Amino acid sequence: MARGKRSSKTIANQNGTDDFDRFIFPIESFKIEDSVLEKSEYVISYFRQFPYVFAEQYLGIKLYDFQKVLLYSMMHSTNVIAIECRNLGKTYITSIFMCTRCILFPKTKICVTAPERGQAVQSIIKIKEMMMSSPQLRHEISLLTDSINNSKVCFHNGSTIEVVTMSENSRSRRANMVVGDEWCWTDQSIMDNVIANFLGDPRQPDYLKSPEYFRKKEYEYLKEKPIEVYLSSAGNESSWQYRRFVDGAKKMIKGDNNYFVCDIPYQTAVKEGLRSLEFYALQMKKDGFDKQKGDAEYLGIWMK
Repeated sequence: MARGKRSSKTIANQNGTDDFDRFIFPIESFKIEDSVLEKSEYVISYFRQFPYVFAEQYLGIKLYDFQKVLLYSMMHSTNVIAIECRNLGKTYITSIFMCTRCILFPKTKICVTAPERGQAVQSIIKIKEMMMSSPQLRHEISLLTDSINNSKVCFHNGSTIEVVTMSENSRSRRANMVVGDEWCWTDQSIMDNVIANFLGDPRQPDYLKSPEYFRKKEYEYLKEKPIEVYLSSAGNESSWQYRRFVDGAKKMIKGDNNYFVCDIPYQTAVKEGLRSLEFYALQMKKDGFDKQKGDAEYLGIWMK
């Protein structure tokens, strides 16, 4: 978790492309005592195990109980489908997770996408807003740009979060994690043949390259798996997304820890004080209110 300050302006190389390496804090140049490294090992391991503690104690971000569950599950699962009602803050908690992952796992590469590029950019905007109230997060980030055509976050430790367009033209991207917002309204062909194929570049910690670990079967379990996180309100029951949702839920119930699936209705937002019951009642009483769509938006009931 680096503490250096750098300029937030975009630096471009001679080819006109952003040079991410210019924003990496050269922590390798420091001489750190073994006792400090040992203590850091325990602290970072604890934070990786309990990411909500990291978010609250290090980043200074207060979390609700359901957000703690989501943050923990996202950190410990590789296939995540989170169906959440409107106004529950799914983009916000996912932005917290992405920052947590990037800080605790150096050189993490995350690609964020959505059917509309502007929706994907919202995650970068959320991070920008969090930086205003979190000095520690500001110290970790070396570059943030939230323009519609060039949206990304660079961390001093080499991690990056970048918005990519959901199209055939994005095939050259590589990532350790993909985050798909408004997932229920995405095209299956693009998601399966383009976005999912970003994950051909799993994060490889340098210690796994040392002779002690390199290509030894007993340490295969230490290799990190690519992560897929998909967020949305509920869609159509006849869709491919619903079939993936049900399949993931069945695997989770059977004890497959790689899968985490949830469907959170508006009552959670009311319980936590994020929205009042009157707010939702007013939405449902509006003239021309479509009950089926309303059930999908607010109750997480998939449309038939």
